[in-house]
Amino acid sequence: MANEMGAGYHSRCGIGLESLAGAYDATRLVAPTILMPYVNENLDKVVEYLESNVLAGKRGYNPPRIIGYKTSGPLRVRAHHRLAEYLWFAALGGTDSKSGVAAPYTHQLDKGEDILRTMSIIIDKDPDGGDVIKCWNIIGAVINKLTLTSSVTEGVYLDLELVCYDITRTTDHRAALAALSWVEQSAELFHDQLVFRMADCADALAIGDKQNISEFSLTIDNKLIADDKSCVSGKYIHRPRPNGKAIFTLDFSLPRYEADTLLNAKDAGTTMQADIIFTGDALGGGNYATQIYLPEIYLKSLPAPGGGEEKITLSGSGQCYRNKNNTNMATITEELQVKLLNSNDTALAWTA
Repeated sequence: MANEMGAGYHSRCGIGLESLAGAYDATRLVAPTILMPYVNENLDKVVEYLESNVLAGKRGYNPPRIIGYKTSGPLRVRAHHRLAEYLWFAALGGTDSKSGVAAPYTHQLDKGEDILRTMSIIIDKDPDGGDVIKCWNIIGAVINKLTLTSSVTEGVYLDLELVCYDITRTTDHRAALAALSWVEQSAELFHDQLVFRMADCADALAIGDKQNISEFSLTIDNKLIADDKSCVSGKYIHRPRPNGKAIFTLDFSLPRYEADTLLNAKDAGTTMQADIIFTGDALGGGNYATQIYLPEIYLKSLPAPGGGEEKITLSGSGQCYRNKNNTNMATITEELQVKLLNSNDTALAWTA
């Protein structure tokens, strides 16, 4: 027996796009085709037991019976102008419209009315593990929550909360994962590439609307049903589907309290708009970029806590809504629109 040991520095994570058609079961598993800039994960297959309540003259429990499995957990990746396209596309559930005849191509990602796209995620925690430590195959992964976070001190990440059909452990796709390479490392996002603008909707956003943001997070909560089972699905869940309206939230911090503008807007219930633009390294005749447009935001909380002798900061929280009144972003009808400028010359599409 080899002296094997799983180690983080050995780990690799790839994803494959499963077919839209077919049953939500183990047959969805596909080989990885994209190596993700993976940082960490805590995916787990929890075994659910039914305890025996039979009274048999003893104070101890009789053995339980397995009645179900629940597979879910977080996955964190570095934000990337190209590779993140697959994750935004899966989380939004809408369309990917590509324009341009040379790099950088523009991919416009819009929200849809359902979340049907599933992924196989293959994680190899010890490439030399042989039959002792096998690859983890996360099957039928659906994005329940996606959060883009950016911080001066910690960088830019996409945090996913996944709901999945199952986890199996095999070596079937180890070779396919090993053959993948991380494309375009220069396409990572960094906080110093960020321009964050926010203002009311009286006029289009301009240079004077830039905010000195030290960190922010933008969250898409798809509110999926994550634990439905029946006599048909057996011990595994049915395909996750939305169980309510999606919620889009924006949280941000300003390192200095320098004006009352945002506070006044919050108190008055003013409809705000924002765009979040990361402009990356040069690509072809332009630059890599990630552009996020938020046509209607209502600020709900903006404390400026005092106490002690240190500077006072602002931390804002708001919710994004479907565009009903902002004519400055009239082409956007939903809560947000994402545009990615990258080297991908083909619009994304899940196979039917």
